Amino acid sequence: MMETNKIIITKIFICAIVALFIFSGCRRDIMCTDNRADIAQQCESFPRLLNIENIYDMTLTIHYICPTILTRTALSAERLISMEHANRIVVYGSNLVNYVCHLNKINTHILVPVSDESRLNARLVYVFETAEEGRVLMVAAGLNNSVFVNGSEYEFTYVLFDAIKPFMPEESLNTLNLFFRSE
Repeated sequence: MMETNKIIITKIFICAIVALFIFSGCRRDIMCTDNRADIAQQCESFPRLLNIENIYDMTLTIHYICPTILTRTALSAERLISMEHANRIVVYGSNLVNYVCHLNKINTHILVPVSDESRLNARLVYVFETAEEGRVLMVAAGLNNSVFVNGSEYEFTYVLFDAIKPFMPEESLNTLNLFFRSE
């Protein structure tokens, strides 16, 4: 009986510690708010690539295909976007605002240009756009070790892939993670 009580108390203690780690690690820097000034203050560097004042008017569209699908020719970002059978996810500004500090990592990460340019064979493209400005940011990743940001090629960085993970279905993430492993 005494041994059973120790086991139960130990399990409750372990569960409490795990819950503490989960809740402290998942603390959101921004609560759901419509106050644009508050968001801008909390994520000051966000406007570098994505204008924070337009976050409510912004749309994120993610286009992707399974990396194991073979194509006759290399896919450009535009061709992947126009593919009829590509998977698409659309996230509107009202949902993006909840992840504004998470998306801020795009702005704070330094992109390193590649030394030897290659040809894109796109498997994942995501586009941030607004009605006023059109495309604000387009990121394309393929089967090589680089990423194309607004048409310029850089060394692959997980930050650009991780930025869209909250919006992707788990099954798709598992498939894409085989090719774009997180650090």
